Amino acid sequence: MYINATIIVQAVHFFIAYLLLKHFFLRPAFAIIDTEQAEKAVLQATVDSRLVVVQQKEGAQREHWRSAQRALVAMVPPISKLPVVVKGGIAATALEPIPHKVINDRASAAAQAIVAEISHVR
Repeated sequence: MYINATIIVQAVHFFIAYLLLKHFFLRPAFAIIDTEQAEKAVLQATVDSRLVVVQQKEGAQREHWRSAQRALVAMVPPISKLPVVVKGGIAATALEPIPHKVINDRASAAAQAIVAEISHVR
């Protein structure tokens, strides 16, 4: 195999070009990439820490809500033991259950009355 001086000069030029590109182009590019990755890691850590705080607050809020519900349930008397209030005082008899048909009829009548009252809004 015959090695010519031109091949050696091309190899030297290639090596010099590689060093110049590495020093002037690749080093700043890698520095920018490293900086962006560091900023991304800091932002991700901030998001993670705030997510933990939000989850803790949501857990505390859920627990507060459950305790309020338990307190409300403890304070509300059962419906079967509610007395009937009449004009002269409290009657001793309990309320009669209302049939579903009556409830549905009254609900539809109320809905029709509401629609009639607000029909002029449209």
